[in-house]
Amino acid sequence: EVTMLDGKRYVRTMRPFVTEKKCLKCHGMQGYEIGDVRGGISVAIPLDPALAAAKRYDVGIVSLLVALWMMGLSGIFLQGRRLVRQTVVAMENARLRDQAEMSLHYMSNYDRYTNLPNRYLFEERLAGILKSAFGQKESVAIVALEIRNLRRIVDIHGESLGRDFLKMIAERLVLQLGDDDVVARLSSERLVFTLIQKAGRIKNVSLFKSIEEALSQAIDYQEKQFFPMISMGIAFSPEDSIDPADLMQMAMSSLERAIERSVSGFELYSRSLQAEAVERLAMESGLQTALNEKQFFLNYQPQIDADTGEIIGFEALLRWINSDGEFVSPVDFIPVAEENGLILPIGAWVLETACHQAILFQKEFGRFLRAGVNVSAKQFRDPTLVDHIDRVLSETGLPPEYLEIEITENTFMDNPLKTVEILTDLKIRGVKIAIDDFGTGYSSLNYLKRFPVDRLKIDRSFVTDIVTNDDDRVLVSLITSLARGM
Repeated sequence: EVTMLDGKRYVRTMRPFVTEKKCLKCHGMQGYEIGDVRGGISVAIPLDPALAAAKRYDVGIVSLLVALWMMGLSGIFLQGRRLVRQTVVAMENARLRDQAEMSLHYMSNYDRYTNLPNRYLFEERLAGILKSAFGQKESVAIVALEIRNLRRIVDIHGESLGRDFLKMIAERLVLQLGDDDVVARLSSERLVFTLIQKAGRIKNVSLFKSIEEALSQAIDYQEKQFFPMISMGIAFSPEDSIDPADLMQMAMSSLERAIERSVSGFELYSRSLQAEAVERLAMESGLQTALNEKQFFLNYQPQIDADTGEIIGFEALLRWINSDGEFVSPVDFIPVAEENGLILPIGAWVLETACHQAILFQKEFGRFLRAGVNVSAKQFRDPTLVDHIDRVLSETGLPPEYLEIEITENTFMDNPLKTVEILTDLKIRGVKIAIDDFGTGYSSLNYLKRFPVDRLKIDRSFVTDIVTNDDDRVLVSLITSLARGM
């Protein structure tokens, strides 16, 4: 035990005296029995000197451990600094190596003035574009482009202006293309680019004209104006070829032909396609002229009650005689107008003119005739269609029930829910709805059930041989019964 003796702490141990058998020889007469405790020897050791000695020992051990710990930290610190220096050096070497590799890659694949890919990289990327387009059945145009007056500008104003001029042309060109298209520099005056066309190439050939017009706009530079002269040569994949090198050669060949003509514009690799493209551009230009110069007019085809022979309405048919006095078939010009958006102003004019004519017929015959007006798919998607019809009916005074809007079955397929909404808007105004060319499109009975349709106009292909063809008679009879039943 630890005990206090004379006010100081001691560690005291006690050894007891226990009576054993041999003790009885001397002490047996004193009444001792085996196992009796008869006393003991106590030894007391002062505690404070022992604690002081232990403390000195502990301090020494702790000091030694601290010294060893500090030495370890110093070693770790020094080794860490060494490793950091080695890492920094390694990273710097890697950065310089990567920079050198990037610089080498850049110089090998890019033009330093325009930051555009060079011919090598373009052909590499072109191969990937062609492979992807072929799998998705897309057409890809490869277009070689030359700024024909750039050399003359450089000769007069210096290389610096020439580089900036080319860079500005390249920036304009990039804005005209899609995200997946690629532009590259071929030479000091020539660029090459791709134009991925998800539709057929000829129907989008006006894109090349719009690109040429955008690039030919004036460039302001140091208080001077410069007008680029642009020529383009175009080849198509897969129509002309699917090999990148062949397509490049074809585009360059087409470009040379365009340059030989000494005018700005473009040349297609195929002569026949070039003729089609020229014809189409002439058609687009002629449509705009026809609209501006009022070359369009309407024919009115009577709609007759077969039982009574009475005229009950008319259909407005768009016709065009161009500035050369030639009749242009609607089959030729209406698809073009649809694609370039001119069908919207043309269709608006047809609606207004037909409604005015309906009022004139009313005054002449003393009764209203139902006016049938065709509305194209693009017009039907125009959010202002219903408002425009409201305005025309209000301005002309034609009762809504005497206007019949004719749409084809294919118009339904773009957005059936929106179609229901628009047709319902027209229906509640009293406007009649007819499905034109019925039987040649989707002819969905589900759509007939959902859409507020007033009349089905059976396609002429079923009616032309109705006298001699039993099948046509059956089909027309079924459609007629269906329409009357609904």
